[in-house]
Amino acid sequence: TTAIVVVTDDAMKPIACLELDNKGKKRGRQMFDLVQAKLFANEKLKKNAQINSTVMKWANQLKIEPHTIDVDATVV
Repeated sequence: TTAIVVVTDDAMKPIACLELDNKGKKRGRQMFDLVQAKLFANEKLKKNAQINSTVMKWANQLKIEPHTIDVDATVV
């Protein structure tokens, strides 16, 4: 019911960790909520605007809804 996604840089170094909650299927498509998004040392993802923007663009493309204060969800 939960997926953990590790975000890496081009050298495959981990830079963020996301927790996705499985909401089930809607119209034959699996749906997820973003419930946690952390940088190193458990910092909120929104503390790094570039990573936040990249993650939110990815989430928007996949229609993953943010349900956490860890991100700035106004980025499109």
